[in-house]
Amino acid sequence: MKYIPLLLSCILLSCSFNIQANPNYWVKHSGDRMDIIKQGNFSGTIDLQDLENIDNLFAIGPLEGLKGEITINNSKPSISTLTQDKQQKDIASFKHKAIFLVYGSVKEWQEIVINKELISLNEIEQFVKEHAENHDLPLNKPFPFKIKGVAERITYHVIYKQDNKPHSKREHQRSKVKFSKTNESNTIVGFWSGAEGEGVYTHPNKKTHMHYISNYSKDSGHIDAIKLNSGAVLFIPKLNKK
Repeated sequence: MKYIPLLLSCILLSCSFNIQANPNYWVKHSGDRMDIIKQGNFSGTIDLQDLENIDNLFAIGPLEGLKGEITINNSKPSISTLTQDKQQKDIASFKHKAIFLVYGSVKEWQEIVINKELISLNEIEQFVKEHAENHDLPLNKPFPFKIKGVAERITYHVIYKQDNKPHSKREHQRSKVKFSKTNESNTIVGFWSGAEGEGVYTHPNKKTHMHYISNYSKDSGHIDAIKLNSGAVLFIPKLNKK
């Protein structure tokens, strides 16, 4: 019994540290992307309306029913789905559910000018990693990030399951309807997964998951390939040091 007060003190100290270590940002997730592939489970695990009143909210994930993509940029939702003739349709509403979702909030950003071209998602991921390390963000923990700039070219998809065939990796690829844009001013909403989210809301062996929102048409979707022009700006959370 004499160890209980000490144990409670340690728990309280630990909780206090976790709360105060990074009071400027936080990340949570719901569901698991592998439930789609392995179980063909397209049901919603989280209602976006439960997040509607969160300030500075960022989120990405697939829409319930595998009928589109969810992107939330600074509490503004973009639900990208398709019409019957496969034309993209974007809806600014929280009245939807996600199969899986990574979401979080950032109060203050650190801005970093990207003074070179980044010609792939891997190069963007490496740039985010390098500058997160330089600013002492813990890479074993998740954090949101965003990029504003012009893409010389960008390819993205909107997932849209159109049949009742049993789902598989092959069927998952067939459900991706792809779009391309050139010389597009856009905002990228992304998440660094840390250890806990890799493979859960990112692809295996990837630390990042990124969606795109056009600054012109407001189209949005999951980025497959990109060539980002020099002069874009990376935003990562400021680390509030106590």
